[in-house]
This record gives sequence, C-alpha cells and structure tokens, in this order.
Amino acid sequence: MLQPAVSSRRIILALCVVSALACGGRTTAPTTGVTPERPESTAVANVPHWEPHRTPGTWRYLASSSTVVSLESDTLAKQLPVQSSAIYRITATGTTPPFAIQGTVDSVTVITSGKPSSPGAAKHPYATFTSTLSPEGSIGTIEGSEPPRCPKGVDPLVAGVRTLFIAMPPTIARGATWQDTVTAVTCRGDVPIVATTAYRYTLVGDTVWQGKPALHITRGSEMTVGNDSTIAGQPTFEISGTGTGTADLLVDPATGTLLQQAGRSTARLVIGTARSRVPFRQEVTDTVQIRP
Repeated sequence: MLQPAVSSRRIILALCVVSALACGGRTTAPTTGVTPERPESTAVANVPHWEPHRTPGTWRYLASSSTVVSLESDTLAKQLPVQSSAIYRITATGTTPPFAIQGTVDSVTVITSGKPSSPGAAKHPYATFTSTLSPEGSIGTIEGSEPPRCPKGVDPLVAGVRTLFIAMPPTIARGATWQDTVTAVTCRGDVPIVATTAYRYTLVGDTVWQGKPALHITRGSEMTVGNDSTIAGQPTFEISGTGTGTADLLVDPATGTLLQQAGRSTARLVIGTARSRVPFRQEVTDTVQIRP
C-alpha cells in the first residue's frame, strides 16, 4: 500500500520526470489525441546520403502522452493513468544559425483517472519561451516568460520543446548512427529535478510521409534523474531513478524538421521523505505530429 508520508500528489509530480506533459498546471477541455500515421512506403530514392540544413520557419506541433504509474511493491494497487496533450508553436528567425527561437505552449489538457484536472486560473497561452537553434539542430538554453518556480529550472512543459528538435550530423547515410546527451533542470513545484538523457540515433532509411520525402530514424534513450542539493539545498522530497525508451521519428531530409514521433519509455523511480521511500514504475507512450 502507498505509505501516507508520500502522497499521490508527489507521485503526480514525479510523472513529469519522463513525461513533461503530465505536469500541465492549467487545463482546457479534453481533446482527442492524434494517432501518428504510418509511412506510406519504404525506401523511395536511391540517394547515397542526405545533408539536412536548418532554416528559419514556423512550426506547430501537437504533443500527446499517456502515462501509467504503479507501485513496484504492489502490482494490485490502483494505477494512476494520466493523459495529456499540448500544442507548441515555434518560430526561428535569422539569416544564419544559430537562429533565434520564440515559442508558445498552449491548449494544455491533463486528464487524471478519466477526469480533467481542476482548471484553475485559465491563461492563454500557457507559457512563452525563447531559445536558440544551432546548425546541427539542437536547442540552446531555454528562457521562460515567467520567473521559474525553482532555482535554475523551467516549467516541464516548456522544457518539452527540446524533444521537438533532433540534433543531426551535417551529412548522414542509411545506417548512420550518432549520439546526443541532454541535461535539463525542471521545476516540480519549488523543487528542481535534474534529468540527464543520452540519446542514440540510427538512420533506417528514406520513406514517404503525406506524399513528401522523409527520413525514418530510430532513437534509443537512457535517463538518470535526481535532486541536486547544490541548486536549492535540502529538497522537500527526494527522487531518484533511471529509465529507458525507444522512438520512431520521421524528419524532413532537406531541413531536419521533425514531422512525426511515436515513442515508449519505462522508468523506475523512488520518491521519499525523511519518513518513507516509495518505489514505483512508470510507463509512457507519446506521440508528436506536425500540424498545419
């Protein structure tokens, strides 16, 4: 049984470690998630390699996730399903990289146990942010429009913009592999949580998506998460754990723009206070799709 010293609220906060969408603090009416489309065909062009070049532009994404958390010690305990979605609108400007990034997070929906969360004070957009986009496609330091609730951290939903950009080598060929590591500090209430994720990418080949050329890339990930007392001193609760994930990505071969993503991840986390420690397992499925 869940020990009373670690509340279900803290478990919901911990859900944000793997699924940023689960942390949405404000809600709108529930919306239906979009199931990613399958590629229309397999290899379509006899191209020896591709050279994606980042360009300025505006992109709009629907990101959705479904999270299930269960106690490791009690497989019969009631699970806490969370379904979430948000819309990101991102604009990159400039003549040469790194490009300046401005973006918004809006239409945030969080449904827990089949019921929408309390809407609280409505705000549109949910958040705005600025950053930079490097030549290889990675996002720089993210600055939110509002003061962070914890030292050196950002809102988990704002931090989620990193998953919408794929760092890629300047030239890639079928079968190519590369790696990228991202460390992010996000706020769970007033507690900063540090998550470091190592990504491994493989270019499977080319395909067609909605009548347009696309590259099919697979991504594996390994994550570690925990508190950092050097940032904010002794936290009100402690969290530690590890996780792994896989995802299939479709990207534009000319620009490296993400077109679609479908992923799954699993994490084993421990939340504790001075009185108790509770281990649990978290499973997340997520989708991202570019929108008109």
